[in-house]
Amino acid sequence: MEGDVVLRNISSAAVCLLIVFFTLGDLAHAAAPSDEATKKPPLGLDGYCPVTLGQSSTWAKGDPKWSALHCGRTYWFKSEDERKKFVASPQRWAPRLRGCDAVRFAEEGAWVPGKRQHGLFYAKVVYLFADEKSLEQFSLAPEQYARVARMADVKDLETQQILDDAQSETDDETPGP
Repeated sequence: MEGDVVLRNISSAAVCLLIVFFTLGDLAHAAAPSDEATKKPPLGLDGYCPVTLGQSSTWAKGDPKWSALHCGRTYWFKSEDERKKFVASPQRWAPRLRGCDAVRFAEEGAWVPGKRQHGLFYAKVVYLFADEKSLEQFSLAPEQYARVARMADVKDLETQQILDDAQSETDDETPGP
């Protein structure tokens, strides 16, 4: 019986040490810059110009000197004119759902990155899919999946606007003398 008490005390002490160890590890991890914070935003459409794609249905490689950030993606453009068009109306030119697979999003609620080689236009909007299977499934009921994607994009844009507004308010608050 005394052995049982000793084992329980050792176990309790070991558990306490593990808790302290993991807590310190979490604090150290929180204090260090995350990989996500130091990473560049992903490149949208593999560097192809979304405006040229939307205007002429052709894949034209963009130039990094004419770039814009939209919804966590960097897009490259053929020229400053294309960049200006995009910035004026990014939702018109950017792929739906930030380029994620609309079928996987509708069916699973998962944000699975789509691939350029599995893309299509539907109602003048670019949709990208993770694989040929999703592309084929979308083609069977495009309006069903497009409706879900549109609603998600609207909610995403509203959230982005709230974050942008909050950031603007913070930037506007300058300390007094």
